[in-house]
This record gives sequence, structure tokens and C-alpha cells, in this order.
Amino acid sequence: RLGAMARVIARIGEREAGGKNWGPVVWSVASPFISSELIAEHRPGGPRAGKLAWCSYTVCWAFLEELRARGHQELADQWKHIASGSCDTLLGHLQLLGWAWRPTEPLPAALRPPGIMASVAPPGLPQPGDLCFYGHEIDGRPDMHHVDFFEADLGNGRRSTVGGNTGPKVDAIARMARANGSGLAFLARVPW
Repeated sequence: RLGAMARVIARIGEREAGGKNWGPVVWSVASPFISSELIAEHRPGGPRAGKLAWCSYTVCWAFLEELRARGHQELADQWKHIASGSCDTLLGHLQLLGWAWRPTEPLPAALRPPGIMASVAPPGLPQPGDLCFYGHEIDGRPDMHHVDFFEADLGNGRRSTVGGNTGPKVDAIARMARANGSGLAFLARVPW
């Protein structure tokens, strides 16, 4: 997790270019997961212009690159089946694996140390490298609009996060200081 987050931190400041949700940074994080032809449909003037919401691709890219760099090709191949450009789909996959929880809930059994029962486990607080999903639920189904990495607790009810399709103009890989309750709906931890 920390290595994946570090890959995103190393790219802070990279911005979209040539249109909303478009440019080399967007292309680089999405290209491991979707075809060049599909990416091209999102170019300015294309049939899907402006619709490549790349926050999810950024966190997925970071995990994929970290797994490959560490020589874990089998895990990287598994990750490509988990990864998604949709925050809802990515969260759904992580929930199925038992790697996601609501901020007020204890860690899921798949992430807890052996022998710790949910009834006695404290709420699963985020750790550096965990994923923060933002949105709400509609009729019990997640409707997530953003995902990024939890970096640190800043105190005073604030946290530092880092991710893509973010920043003051929502156009860059950036670090943000967020209020702890600001739309945070789910947390997730990739245990590799």
C-alpha cells in the first residue's frame, strides 16, 4: 500500500491537458486497463469527451505498478481483474473480497488479526495507503464519485489524502486536506 501511494505522491502536480479529464496523465493511468481506442473516445470532441473520471484509474495504476516493480506478476494479473475506472465497481470488488468497510465499522474479518471478533474490534481506522471512497448510498447501493489514498491524520478532524482527478481545480494528481466527515463513505485496504 505504501509503495503504491508513494507512486502517486511522486506524480503530484501532473495535470490534465487539452480538455477536461484528458491529457498524458489521464492516458498513462488508464492505459493499463482499457484499450487505446476506448481511451481515444474520451478525447476532446470525442463521443465520450470529459467522461473519463480517472481517480479510480490512478489508485489502480499505482497498485499495478507497485506489484510489477516488486516482481509480483501473479498478483498484478489478479489486480487487473479487481481494478476498475469506476469507483462503484472498484468498491464492489473490494467489498466482495472483504477488504472494504464503513468508517464507523470494525475492520472486516479478512483484514483483522486472527482471533479478533467483530464484536470487540474497535472501528477500523484508516492507515496510510488505505483507500478512501467518497459518495453516499442510494437504496443500500454505493454511489461513489471519488477515491484516493489516505495519507495521514492531520488532527483537528482533518486528514491528508492524495490521488488523481483532484486538487482545487479537480484536474491533477494532488494532495488534499479534507475534513474527516466530508463525504467519506467507505474505506478499503489492499492487503498485499
